Amino acid sequence: MTTHKQLETALRAYYTRYYRDELGLPNWAARVEMRLEEETVFAARLLDWIESWINYSFDGKRVLVVGGGTGAESFAMIERGAEVVAIEPNEAAITILRMKADLRQEKQNPGLMGIGEALPFRDGHFDLVFCYTVLEHTLDPERVVDEMIRVARVGGRIFIETPDYRHFYEPHYKMTMPMFAPKLLLRCWLRLKGRPGGFLRSLRFVTSRQLRNMFQERPVTAMQVIHSWPRSWQTNPTTQTRLTKWLTRTFGFQRDQYWLLQKLEKPR
Repeated sequence: MTTHKQLETALRAYYTRYYRDELGLPNWAARVEMRLEEETVFAARLLDWIESWINYSFDGKRVLVVGGGTGAESFAMIERGAEVVAIEPNEAAITILRMKADLRQEKQNPGLMGIGEALPFRDGHFDLVFCYTVLEHTLDPERVVDEMIRVARVGGRIFIETPDYRHFYEPHYKMTMPMFAPKLLLRCWLRLKGRPGGFLRSLRFVTSRQLRNMFQERPVTAMQVIHSWPRSWQTNPTTQTRLTKWLTRTFGFQRDQYWLLQKLEKPR
């Protein structure tokens, strides 16, 4: 049986590779520590938001997590009464998902190897399909959207969060970058800043305009959630937050895009 120490060791190794080696974050060690409690530090607030936005309850819902990672959202949903399956292509992440299930003695083991472009489920199987900071990593975002719609039941929900890559900020590297520029220039920018550039190759620069066009051609009703500015942006603004607010006010670019979709039987 998995021990807490074994799980902690696996999480530390996984997120050290990610935060330090792939992204070169200056505060990588602190971020690794936060990941040891990722269900509460990262996932709980997001699930609270979804519940409040649409008066939603996870209890009794059949949920698919597309891009399950190491299970933060999956296990937070299980704690709220959901029946969860997580599709994840990274073998190391799947191992951690299964370690968590073993440690918690969960009856359901949510982790399955797979990709969003080819979901191994029948049509209309899930009440909720959840996709958080994943669409930008897929080979074919449009195909993933089609698959998520396919496996959701009529009336079911689909939640998508992804950056809007028309901005001056990259949320994985957590730094100012002109994301509308060619990747060659962005890699040069990263090199100048002493940061690794390999991770950039995995990104698809999805924008809210692209997603809006996709949704209008498919049997869904789509709502984009707009947050009020964080309190710290009001009381202690930085150059980055001022630039973000200016871009949003001037061009309508949201740094992070949150979408809630409801599947229709057919387009209205």
